[in-house]
Amino acid sequence: MENACITIAGAGPVGLTMSILLSRLGIPSLLVEKRGSVSNLPRARGVNQRTVEIWSQFGLFDELTEMSLPAAWCRRFLYMDTLGGQIIGEMPSNSMFPGANSAFTARDFRCTSSDQIEAMLLRHAKSYPAAQILFNQELVDFEQDAEGVTSTIEDTRTGGRRHIRSLFLVAADGGSSPTRERAGIRSEGAFNLRSYVNTHFRADLSRWTKGHEAALIWVLARGVEGVFQPLDGKQRWMSQIQLGPEDDPQVNWSQERVLSRIREMIGPAGQNVEIELYSAHTYTISSLVAERLREGRLLLVGDAAHKIPPFGSIGMNTGVQAAHNLVWKLAAVLSGAASFSLLDTYNVERREVARRVCTVGRVNKAYVDAIQSAQTLEAKRAAVAASTSYGNWIGLDLGVHYEEPGAFVPDGIASPPVSDPVTEYRPTARPGYRAPHFWARRGADRLSSVDLFERDFVVLAGPNGDAWKEAAERIGAQGSLGLRVYQVGPVGDLVPESDAFTELYGIEDSGAVLVRPDGHVAFRSRVQTADPEKTLRTALLKTLAHL
Repeated sequence: MENACITIAGAGPVGLTMSILLSRLGIPSLLVEKRGSVSNLPRARGVNQRTVEIWSQFGLFDELTEMSLPAAWCRRFLYMDTLGGQIIGEMPSNSMFPGANSAFTARDFRCTSSDQIEAMLLRHAKSYPAAQILFNQELVDFEQDAEGVTSTIEDTRTGGRRHIRSLFLVAADGGSSPTRERAGIRSEGAFNLRSYVNTHFRADLSRWTKGHEAALIWVLARGVEGVFQPLDGKQRWMSQIQLGPEDDPQVNWSQERVLSRIREMIGPAGQNVEIELYSAHTYTISSLVAERLREGRLLLVGDAAHKIPPFGSIGMNTGVQAAHNLVWKLAAVLSGAASFSLLDTYNVERREVARRVCTVGRVNKAYVDAIQSAQTLEAKRAAVAASTSYGNWIGLDLGVHYEEPGAFVPDGIASPPVSDPVTEYRPTARPGYRAPHFWARRGADRLSSVDLFERDFVVLAGPNGDAWKEAAERIGAQGSLGLRVYQVGPVGDLVPESDAFTELYGIEDSGAVLVRPDGHVAFRSRVQTADPEKTLRTALLKTLAHL
């Protein structure tokens, strides 16, 4: 029997992110994928700012930027009769355009197709000696006991089987996850919300798109409803052909039928457009969350954990954040720094987020339904104007947070009020929230505070927080837990470019904040306590599920 520390099933964006995150913490993993390679289908596109922050820690920001849709296409969503027809309305976006949220993050939204994303992540994952990645290998069964998991892996070419013994098994094997099904974990929510034919093709549509650039171009003409998605701003496209209630999603859409519908979506002048069709397949949207994300030593991530309606660039990004949440907890358990029950907080925290984003996805779908069903031009334009959250999701993205009891110590201070938590973002260092970005100098280097949070716990102490710094240094020197501390101030270890650090983090000059390796705040003290070392130790013990 072979051995692996962590076995991962599924080499999509989330499974590959899991592999990279584990490798960066020095944890060996075996990733198995039943396909012969990563997918060549451009499914997901939007890479939200929080995901860009995470992948940028791998050194991938420049590559993401190079393959991203040009900025001119990322200003808005556009609604048209047909691609060559009348503009019905538009929704400007505060989430996609470069620089729109520079006060809140150092990393802008990027838009690139998942086939390019998976190829990029695979190249990077392979660069780590701790990672073993095998294709044509399918997880067909597993058994777990108190000490670990025995997985049965089948070679999809030969039928040969091997057995892998690991401490944990991570299922990243998609929305129909056979691993989840074998574990008897049901999903809760709404099935079969709508069906589409997803197409990938090459065509020169510039005659109609010049001056009409948009990340999504919805077509609303009766009988040919759907959406165009630019992949490179040139000639590479995806489109989703919306199926009506009378259409059976299981019926084969021939190449001729698909091409005919795409041309109808373009409009009368589209009949003579040359289209090179690469792929077309039907799929059905659901809104589902697994009833639990942990079953002993089995953990679900990505679409295996939740199927999120694809209205608003949410699904893949939620999966990447879940992997980011899970990996540091696995590392803490494996090192002995945390109680095994810390993994329960993965289930609590990420199911909370999955339920939240599924709700947003359903709301956004309802906006599209309202736009399509409106009977007059004026009513359609009013419906577009009402759909603000579909295209504007900074609060959902950078405001990602946990309210239910998890791996953090609540401080009883309310988060700043916003009129819409999806479209608006007000930074806060309330425990459970993403620690806010600020620019600072560390020696000669300029960095975003977000880049400090990856491998270790981090204490950020105010300019008069000397006692917190000394306490954190003593704790870090005494245990196996990675703990770093920075005093933030004009003469501190970090010199912020703005003097508003304490206000941003909600502390006084003598206060401090403890941030988890995934960048979420674990503990906050507005002022120095009588015994900072005891306070900090207690906060760590609670965060790591020892208390």
